[in-house]
Amino acid sequence: MNFKRMAATMTAALALASGGALVNAAPAAAATACPSAKLCLYKGGDFTYLNWTSTSTKACLSVEGYYIGSYVNRLPVTAVVWEWKRGEIVVGDPSFLILGTIRSGGSSSDTLGRWNRATFVCTGGEKPWERY
Repeated sequence: MNFKRMAATMTAALALASGGALVNAAPAAAATACPSAKLCLYKGGDFTYLNWTSTSTKACLSVEGYYIGSYVNRLPVTAVVWEWKRGEIVVGDPSFLILGTIRSGGSSSDTLGRWNRATFVCTGGEKPWERY
């Protein structure tokens, strides 16, 4: 049996075992729902409940009050997640703290609640205190 025929046989067997259709895992399918050249921020884990999308490669989004449970970054730039500390002294600018970064091409199906206090997400090196 040649390789192509063996692969076709295995695919058919898998389709029968799964009820007649090949099915992708939900998180992978949802992650592809984020269009190319966009940053997608989801409220829920596993890429559910889309909150924000951005096509800007040099901007800051105000995300205060919105949870970031998962994300997909299809922009060509890194995004930085910031928390505004409101009067607290933080190294660097006195009011802002970096909670994390989202590299170009990066994604996460679960931020583990680390970014629930996020107030800004900035792309392309923008800083929230320069925009607001």
